[in-house]
Amino acid sequence: MMDQRSDGEQFSQVHATKKRTGCLTTYLVFMAIGIVGGTFQYFYMPIKVHHFYQQTPFFTSPVYQIFLFIVNSIILYGIWRWKKWAVISELAFLFIGGVIGLIFSNGPLWLYPTITGLNCVLWYFALRGNWQHFN
Repeated sequence: MMDQRSDGEQFSQVHATKKRTGCLTTYLVFMAIGIVGGTFQYFYMPIKVHHFYQQTPFFTSPVYQIFLFIVNSIILYGIWRWKKWAVISELAFLFIGGVIGLIFSNGPLWLYPTITGLNCVLWYFALRGNWQHFN
C-alpha cells in the first residue's frame, strides 16, 4: 500500500529527525547576539574601537564591519539550515579573525589565540552529536 503523505509532511518528518543539541542551539543564539552586538558596538563607539586597532585605516573599517555582518549572518543561517559549508566557513572565520586580531591589535598577544582556542573548544562540544545531520 502506498503512503499518501504530502511532500510537506515528508519534509517535516525528515526535518524532525534533525534535532539540535542544547550546546549547538546556545552557541547559535550567542553567535546571533554577537553579530548584532558587535556591529552595534562598532558604530556606537567608533573612537574606542579605532583606538584598539590603531593600525587599521579608519575609512576601511565601516565597510569591513558591514561585510562581516552580512557574511556572518549568512553563515549563521547556513548553520541553522544544517549546511556543512557554513560550519567550515565559521571555523575558517574564527582562525582568520584570530590572525587579524593578532596582527592589528594593540592588546596582549595571548588574547586572540586564547579566544580562538576557546571558540574551537566550544564548537567541538556544539558539533558533537550534530555533525551527522549537516549536509
